[in-house]
Amino acid sequence: MRIFRKECASLAKAGYDVYLVERGESTEKMGVHIVGTGEMPEKRFLRMTLGTRRVYKKALELDCDIYHFHDPELLPYGLKLKKSGKKVIFDCHENTVGQILEKGWLPGVMRKLISFSYRLYQRYVCKKLDAVVSPHYQCDYFAKINPKTFIIANYPILMPLPHDVVKNGKRICFIGGIDKRWCHDKIIKALENVTDCQYVMCGKDWDHYIDELKKLPAWSKVSYKGYLPQDEVYKILVSSAVGLVVSTDHANMFNKQGTLGLVKIFEEMMAGLPIVCSDFTVWRDIVERWHCGICVDPENVGDISAAIKYLLDNPEEAKSMGENGRRAVETEFNWQSEEKKLLELYEDLSSDIVPRI
Repeated sequence: MRIFRKECASLAKAGYDVYLVERGESTEKMGVHIVGTGEMPEKRFLRMTLGTRRVYKKALELDCDIYHFHDPELLPYGLKLKKSGKKVIFDCHENTVGQILEKGWLPGVMRKLISFSYRLYQRYVCKKLDAVVSPHYQCDYFAKINPKTFIIANYPILMPLPHDVVKNGKRICFIGGIDKRWCHDKIIKALENVTDCQYVMCGKDWDHYIDELKKLPAWSKVSYKGYLPQDEVYKILVSSAVGLVVSTDHANMFNKQGTLGLVKIFEEMMAGLPIVCSDFTVWRDIVERWHCGICVDPENVGDISAAIKYLLDNPEEAKSMGENGRRAVETEFNWQSEEKKLLELYEDLSSDIVPRI
């Protein structure tokens, strides 16, 4: 979504000749040339070695002026492209250094060694690249390595609010991955104290987490929709009463900082929903500044329950918060504002490229 529909499509619309190298078949959509690499190996190690080399070879064949890569496994190839005289951008979505420390399938000592080694190598490569792009929470770190570091947040493409939507005043909702980081167990436990409420969950089930959730007493209040197309998700959002973004403090939250790279919180605000979110620094600032929801301790079931009950029991205030959130996205947290930053970066990098005959 972020790479194709936002970054690639925005560049193509601005007149750039854009190629996206990814798994699957070659095709063309929204003015973007999609270059397929076929199916990637199923085993993780082979994807990270043979798979990334296949991507690099396809990209090299295109002989582009600017290369913009996202996967940390491609750092060695980004460096190769830079050494061959290309303009190269690393788009770092996630805290890979911290994520490695959370990999349960790696022995503890190995995790620390790999994380430390990756940090050093990432620093070495990024210092040599033309630019680094990242959401808010990592830019201070990268700016010390490469002065051409840019915040480009993962805000939603602004969509209109439909006029014919019937609101379900007792429906709360979540969109995104169904895994333990999103505190679904605590949310469902919180619903034991909320009468007449339906919790709609949309997203892919990771590691059969749904099987665990089904054992909880309040599962009867849950409607699990699975993975849905974007337009179906938006219909659910705009017809709900409250949006939930309750996350544990994991690597991508940077010691309870929160992030502007997480689109779901802004999609819920765009849909006119008051939000219940974790009390992380960046998110709390947004909620307090725009008065668009309630922050909670993600580990405290009572906190979550009280926030949901308050919003459902006070529909006029909840509506006002939802309108504030919508206005915040219209004013500040939308892709149209981030698109300008992306195009300015490309204009800067393109300024000294000699046109091809």
